[in-house]
Amino acid sequence: MKRFTVIVPQSVLYQIDEYINFISQKYKAPLTAYRHYDALMQVIRNLETTAHLNPIRYTESLQRNYGAFVRRVNFINMTFVYCIYANDEVYIHEFIAQKMIKDK
Repeated sequence: MKRFTVIVPQSVLYQIDEYINFISQKYKAPLTAYRHYDALMQVIRNLETTAHLNPIRYTESLQRNYGAFVRRVNFINMTFVYCIYANDEVYIHEFIAQKMIKDK
């Protein structure tokens, strides 16, 4: 089984933190926020073994911002945008709302 090294930059951790705080504070749902956080960390851990299974996205907005071999994995209404590099490193570029991705 192929294994990848997942790189999560500080900016992505900050985006996840904002998302979790939004659920906890805006909707007054700290338990739900905690569950979302656990599920998000599981998605990141799963990328260690399944990153190559998600197809390359040919969406113009994604390729313009993140390169020709961009991939994404969805979580509820959010998306992790990532690329796989030659040395089997998965670099997560962003954690954004799916609505932000233009399918043109």
